[in-house]
Amino acid sequence: MKLKKSPQIALVLLTLLTSVPEAHAEPEWITLAEQKPPLVAESNKAINASEVISLQKGQDQLQLYLTYMNGTASAPGFEWLRISSASMNYVTEKQFLGKKDLTLNVTGDLTWSGNQLLITGAGPKGATFGWIIRTPKPTVTAVSPSLVYSGDTLTITGTNFSRSITANSVTFAGQPAQVISATPTQIVVKVPEDQKGGKLPISLNVAGIDVAVPTDISVNVNAQPYLQSLSANFVAPGENVTIYGFTKCHG
Repeated sequence: MKLKKSPQIALVLLTLLTSVPEAHAEPEWITLAEQKPPLVAESNKAINASEVISLQKGQDQLQLYLTYMNGTASAPGFEWLRISSASMNYVTEKQFLGKKDLTLNVTGDLTWSGNQLLITGAGPKGATFGWIIRTPKPTVTAVSPSLVYSGDTLTITGTNFSRSITANSVTFAGQPAQVISATPTQIVVKVPEDQKGGKLPISLNVAGIDVAVPTDISVNVNAQPYLQSLSANFVAPGENVTIYGFTKCHG
């Protein structure tokens, strides 16, 4: 039996053939630490080496990816390797699967003060080994609410913030704000009581990383009246007293 083609079926087939899966943008990476210079075999004898991965305070709370590099495009790698650490998984040359690099998610495995790697291996003279630890660059996607009064709290939403409150630094038009709480995706801050009013730019630093805040993200602050001083500390009933103060405005 011969099937009759219909325009609807043809349209569906054309849609399936021409549809392309949506591509996901690769994150921008920030290098936090790396081995410099790389380990180089001076002969074909086995070597034992110790390396320390040092992070800044608060960086241990970020997403962390550690890449081991056994050889390069121009240098051979070690024929066998043993990489051990007190807090990370044991690694041998088998995990590389014949490749020159191996990337592992080590989020939560490291401390900020220092992390020791013990490396044992052997290979031809000139074989190299190195490591690099990176994190996806933190981003800011929104601020809520966009209109606040001085002294209010607001939430900055984004990616890869530090869980450490003290590792996240926020300023409005250059004036520091108090960070109340922090998660990998949200930072809650208190607008200073004497904050200038107006549409203010936001600056954010996460564990030593300056975060680029999109130009269309800002906060509008309605400044509260700010008491500066009184004309007298004590006055008799019925007498006048002058209150001095101002409202700060941005600009």
